[in-house]
Amino acid sequence: MKNIVPGKGMPIPFSKIVMIMKLVIPLILVAVLHVSGSTYAQKVTISKKKAALADIFKAISEQTGREFLASPSLLANTHPVDINVKDQEISEFLPSLLAKQGLVYSILNNVIVITRDPKSFLPVAPVTVAVADPPKLVKGWVVDLSGTRLPGATVLLKGSRRGTTTDASGYFELKVDDGMENAELTITYTGYLVKTTTVSLKNPTFIYLKPSTSELDQVQVIAYGTTTKRLSTGNVATVTAADIAKNPVSNPLLALSGRVSGLVINQTTGMPGGAVSVQLRGTNSIAKGNDILYIIDGVPFKGGTAGSVNSALAQGNLLDLVNPADIESIEVLKDADATSIYGSRGANGVILITTKKGKPGRTQVNLTAYTGISKITRMPEYMNLQQYLQMRHEAFANDNAKPGFLDYDVNGTWDTTRYTNWQKLILGGNAHTSDVQGSITGGTDNIQYLVGGGYHRETPVMPTDGALKKGSAHFSITGTSNDRRLSINAGGLYVSNTNNITPLDPTFNIRNLAPDAPKVYNPDGTLNWENGTFDNPFAALQQPYLGRANHLNGNVTIGYKVIKGMNVKVAAGYENVVQREYVGNPLSISNPYRSAGAVASARYRNGTNNSWNIEPQITYNFGLGKGNFETLLGATFRHERNDNLTQRGVGYASDALLQNPQAAATITVEDFGDNENKYTATFGRVKYNWANKYILTLNGRYDGSSRFGPDSRFHFFWSAGGAWIFTEEKAIKELVPFMSFGKLRGSYGTTGNDNVGDYAFLDLYKSLGFSYQGDKGLQPTALFNPDLAWEATRKIEGAIDLGFLNDRILVTASYYKNRSNNQLLPYQLSAVTGFGSIQRNLPALVQNTGWEFELHTTNIKSKHFEWSSFLNISLPRNKLNEFPGLSPNDPNFMIGKPLGITRVYQYAGVDPQTGTYRFINSEGKSVPTPDQRIAFIDPTVKYFGGFQNSLRYKNWTLDFLFQFEQHVVKNPLLNGLYPPGFMGNQLVNVALDRWQKPGDIKDIPKYGQNIFSYLGWGLYARNSTLAYSDAPFLRLKNVSFSYQLPSKWLQKIHLQQVALFAQGQNLLTFTKKEFRDFDPESGGLNLSPMKTFTGGIKVNL
Repeated sequence: MKNIVPGKGMPIPFSKIVMIMKLVIPLILVAVLHVSGSTYAQKVTISKKKAALADIFKAISEQTGREFLASPSLLANTHPVDINVKDQEISEFLPSLLAKQGLVYSILNNVIVITRDPKSFLPVAPVTVAVADPPKLVKGWVVDLSGTRLPGATVLLKGSRRGTTTDASGYFELKVDDGMENAELTITYTGYLVKTTTVSLKNPTFIYLKPSTSELDQVQVIAYGTTTKRLSTGNVATVTAADIAKNPVSNPLLALSGRVSGLVINQTTGMPGGAVSVQLRGTNSIAKGNDILYIIDGVPFKGGTAGSVNSALAQGNLLDLVNPADIESIEVLKDADATSIYGSRGANGVILITTKKGKPGRTQVNLTAYTGISKITRMPEYMNLQQYLQMRHEAFANDNAKPGFLDYDVNGTWDTTRYTNWQKLILGGNAHTSDVQGSITGGTDNIQYLVGGGYHRETPVMPTDGALKKGSAHFSITGTSNDRRLSINAGGLYVSNTNNITPLDPTFNIRNLAPDAPKVYNPDGTLNWENGTFDNPFAALQQPYLGRANHLNGNVTIGYKVIKGMNVKVAAGYENVVQREYVGNPLSISNPYRSAGAVASARYRNGTNNSWNIEPQITYNFGLGKGNFETLLGATFRHERNDNLTQRGVGYASDALLQNPQAAATITVEDFGDNENKYTATFGRVKYNWANKYILTLNGRYDGSSRFGPDSRFHFFWSAGGAWIFTEEKAIKELVPFMSFGKLRGSYGTTGNDNVGDYAFLDLYKSLGFSYQGDKGLQPTALFNPDLAWEATRKIEGAIDLGFLNDRILVTASYYKNRSNNQLLPYQLSAVTGFGSIQRNLPALVQNTGWEFELHTTNIKSKHFEWSSFLNISLPRNKLNEFPGLSPNDPNFMIGKPLGITRVYQYAGVDPQTGTYRFINSEGKSVPTPDQRIAFIDPTVKYFGGFQNSLRYKNWTLDFLFQFEQHVVKNPLLNGLYPPGFMGNQLVNVALDRWQKPGDIKDIPKYGQNIFSYLGWGLYARNSTLAYSDAPFLRLKNVSFSYQLPSKWLQKIHLQQVALFAQGQNLLTFTKKEFRDFDPESGGLNLSPMKTFTGGIKVNL
């Protein structure tokens, strides 16, 4: 068997990446300085014969960095000229050159504007000058306040149905009626205020747009494009880089918690790099995955769990391989209008991650660093020594028994006067966090660049060596040709993650430790086993683990403007995730008194995910009537390959050899996979915006996947979305003048789910685990099913968006209904087939409905003080509507109930006379041993949301976020291995309130320590309604406080910006009394999310 040795086949180590960056960054700086220098050099040398003016302007731009604006029709009537200048200023030769053509120039915001000379009577071409040709045109450029041209702006002639869009240089021409001397135009552009202005037809005009500060006009990234909340027909939520930066976290998903309606994010464990559960608008699929589709800069990212052999990470989360500091924005796409264009992959929602890009301007260096400490949010309070010994002795007295040979805690073997607070000793420490990020950015209007890198380090709260270390690198470069036709965008990110924290979450095991257990270490520093009677908990804290993961994401987009309004581009991307893990079980951490014949062992896991995708696209935007059409047509070609190998080695000559699989006496393959799938699709979108009043969007995608049978490989997904901005109606404006914005929107469409796994429709075989006559045979595991097809989800949504008092108050209310059918499930077969089941589409129907409410308010806005708030509340509901053939006694599903229910016994209390558990049986009677699980636990979240506030006073800013949620978890009452009375500690606020005498009404039975005391607890109580509780909580999720040094101070030290900040995460939690010992988010089985305090500095050079 071929062994995979850790390290083989891995991408370039991070240390080498840093070395490469050290070589590349100076080269980039040289190029940037060269560009920067040329921008301000005004001396020009040109020698050309019979050259067109456009070629001369291009040569001047290349030498000076100045840009030219001129009407194409104006230049079309000029004639070639000869030019020969050397080291001359523009002002020395350009006037005379233009005068020969009847032209003049002016400089506006560093842009040279060419216009016709109204004083000149010279012909502009070697032909007779005629009267102005009809029809009349209004001409001009649409620019922002800095003079940057805005391509794609919509220009409408008020009072008519005529309109157009600006070209790549921001220029437009629009026909007007004869006799008009002036034209009233309405200009709209994404992210800017709508402007209506009157312009003259005599000369081309500059029209300046102001950026909008309204939440409605902020740019939102959507599938294959951008929009704004004002003009969107879909449901898209945006979290900006500024919001992400307020959170001292290493996984960007944690920065979304409480900020997006409909999105539930829970931290499963507080271990660095631990799992994060994510769910958007409920569970759609019964058995085949509910993972969200993640896309980073146009490249699909696997996301989800990491599949770790480290049980303490609870499978981990691959988004931990993305640096939050590299992210510009995160968009969450929810409804059919927003997700259907992703077809078979969009049923569970889409999260778009857009990384930071370079911006034109002088070179800037940005540095951010912070450090801090973390503690667990809830320290469990267990019995002290006296309480514990009383419990143990009372248990023996109740059972009329005496301590036995194995009862070391009370039979005299251990010192009963010695007390150890194990929870404080193991979980009471401080974890440390450090983070450093840096970037260099700048460029011209033609080329922008960004290069950045970062380092993040976290340690655990347990008293153990090890840390999670993450190094990252990120680059982006954007280039545009002088004529604005050709554009190239390229970017990439690389993250190298190393984790050597012991693979143990001690939260659960602490309860098994008696407070009078022996000391941890012998006088010589070795582990104390107390003559074999003590399983030392610090042995597990010395278990070795090494996990390494690398993530490489690269993308490039090449675009070309074919004609006015039409652009063709090709986007290509590559994704690579490599994981390598080792966890050892050395003899040195085994109890030597119980390890006779024991051998050292280790597990190894190597996993790789590679994918590439190519997406050619063509867009065509044009005006029609009072509106504007935006069209998109594209295709997707994608290939993905996943391989995984998990091995177990046994028998090593030395513990020092555990990391080497070849040193094992026996090596066994636990899991192996080498899968690939291919995917192709054609997609399109048509959007029509009529006068910014009526908006219609149609999306379609024809998907094909190798995961499905040849008869069902392709499927068409579609959606239709519409919006009516009713505040654009004259009657509405007059009726409710205080309403600044009002929109009704709705959408309906279909999406799919292809999480069936690779090769599921084929005949499948596996290798037998044993040999026959020296050969291993094959065993069939699945039957061919040519009809295996997609799960389909139909989504419908209706919503209203309202704005009041010039958008200072924004309200959104949405209702959605998602119905998923054609579920991929095992179908039971007759035993004579040799198979228990076959994968098949069944007409089971799952429904998710819900309300979502959002409220944005600008409470105060003055020169020195601003205060804004954001509140979101979600009320989701989930149920199984149909499931043909479902047994009424099925342990996992019930018609009309949510997915994921747990059938449990109905708890009836502790018998007041006997002090033992009672339950309700199928006949409704109270009995000690029930016959059926007649109750069920609903796992769905009942409500959740967040309340965010941002305050600014001069140079001071304060942001804080409250998160709230109500869900059901296993409560701390029954989370131990044994009931109260057995060896092992118990929670004070739970176990002390027990039954002691007839007539007591309690939930804790009388203490006991024999098998009869265990059975009622272990067989029934732990699987009853008693073991579950509603866990509503309100948490101060995040606080960010900063102070920006005054600019007059910074001028003296030649800095652009310096800010000092302090941040906190999970600072306060309010919940029910029964959860005072454990965090209500993670429950009592895993380490709670960390309470984190950090302080740092941000410097811009």
